[in-house]
Amino acid sequence: MAMDKRVQRGDWKITTNAPAATPVPLAGPVFSLQRQPATLAYDTTDRQFGGAVKSVTDNVRSVPEDASCFAASLDGRPVVADGADVPVMPASNVKILTAAVALEVLGPDFTFVTRANGQVVGDTVEGDLFLVGGGDPLLANRGYVPVRKYPTVEYPTALEDLADQVAARVRRVTGGIVGDASHSDAEQFAPGWSVDVQGSEAGPLSGLLLNDARELPDVIAVVEDPALSATREFAQLLRERGVEIAG
Repeated sequence: MAMDKRVQRGDWKITTNAPAATPVPLAGPVFSLQRQPATLAYDTTDRQFGGAVKSVTDNVRSVPEDASCFAASLDGRPVVADGADVPVMPASNVKILTAAVALEVLGPDFTFVTRANGQVVGDTVEGDLFLVGGGDPLLANRGYVPVRKYPTVEYPTALEDLADQVAARVRRVTGGIVGDASHSDAEQFAPGWSVDVQGSEAGPLSGLLLNDARELPDVIAVVEDPALSATREFAQLLRERGVEIAG
């Protein structure tokens, strides 16, 4: 380094006379952590992830190939694909589609409503009292909740609440209790459902459905007419609350 004694604008000027340093060439291979960090990191992570799910894929392989499939990805990259292109029964995955359609069509704030309608004069229903179903899939007796197939449901609709409201205003029904399931059509089972599915997994379906259309206390047995079963139970709840039903 040399000092230039010439003055420029009252300041000393420092100049460097040393030659520029020669760059050192990289000696690493092209496919190395230094040159391809993302590629090698993905490869390592994918192999670790694939090993972690190997036990799952082994279990899937023990099931007939036409009955199951398994696919897993990591950050959008396919890692495991065991029969992923095999068409199989969707089973409970259908609930995902059903929930998505319900949210889109009904909206997140939608509520199912079950009503009791009749001509009230004083404390008397003149004629029949109608139990009108609104398609509520969680309509149930309070006693059914602890023994239901899916005990984790947190917000069942208790039929006793509706009976309490009616009994608070009505003491007598001159007619009978009539169930109205017209909210939905009369098809109780989807076409193609096997007998074992009909009896244990789903259905019968109805616009007026109580306790998953199960007979109490035997929750395995399925009622033949969900609306009739719900109506009889509602009539019994009203009688227990002191409502006289003539019909």
